[in-house]
Amino acid sequence: MDLQQKLKEVDAAWDRWFPRAVRAVNKIAELNRKRARLRAMLGKPTAKPAANAAAKPKVTATMTAALAVPPFLDRADPHIAETLTKARKAAEAEARKAMPLAGRQAEAFLKNSKKASKTK
Repeated sequence: MDLQQKLKEVDAAWDRWFPRAVRAVNKIAELNRKRARLRAMLGKPTAKPAANAAAKPKVTATMTAALAVPPFLDRADPHIAETLTKARKAAEAEARKAMPLAGRQAEAFLKNSKKASKTK
């Protein structure tokens, strides 16, 4: 049996089995949806129950202190919020004024950025 004949047989088998596999996957998805609907009607949970509440770590004072907002970023103080907003707006205005690269400068920038990405 030559390779051409084997290839034809494999193609024929693939043509026969692939649609069956697709139908099987679609039927399984349909049955999963139907199962979830029926379990919801019965009031049974559809997924595994959540882990024990005891497994959750207790939040301590040191944890909350570590997660607290630093005083210089605390926007609850109107003076700090105003300062941060002014700085952000000034930076945005500067970024809008920046001239985009054109011509040879743009080509050189792109060439350098491609080299940098290849070395990573």
